[in-house]
Amino acid sequence: MKQLPQIERAIAIGLRLLIAYVFLAAGIPKFLDPATFVEQIANYDWMASLSPVVAVTLPPIEIGVGVVLLLAPRTWRQAATLVGFVLMCVFTCAVYQAYSRGIDTECGCFGKGSERIGLRKIAENVCLTLSTVALLAVEFRRRRLDRTVTAAPGAG
Repeated sequence: MKQLPQIERAIAIGLRLLIAYVFLAAGIPKFLDPATFVEQIANYDWMASLSPVVAVTLPPIEIGVGVVLLLAPRTWRQAATLVGFVLMCVFTCAVYQAYSRGIDTECGCFGKGSERIGLRKIAENVCLTLSTVALLAVEFRRRRLDRTVTAAPGAG
């Protein structure tokens, strides 16, 4: 079986650990204090009527993404990374729209006491989004390599 070069494997593991940590660190405090999270979501003044639904459903999804990235087989990790990418895109859009409208509030990313929204938070979200893209690229390349080797004539 052909494998990724060691540096790519190390990068993939590092990215997986980083992204898993971020989603677990974000999801757990919000899961434990949904009332505060409802307020933080409503402060964005963007689909505020959905705040209670988002506050109850988002933290378990974030925790799930983190756990799957740490413990599950590759196919599940790829799916979790894709979910993480979509979430990061939504989070980045939410922060950007609030910032561009001059809303001054906590981001709510890590529960109560999160940093305020601004250019730094937007940049941080963009970097995390790009990290999910990089992890997806490595994981899907690895999957393609595995399929190429399996389908090669005379293999096995």
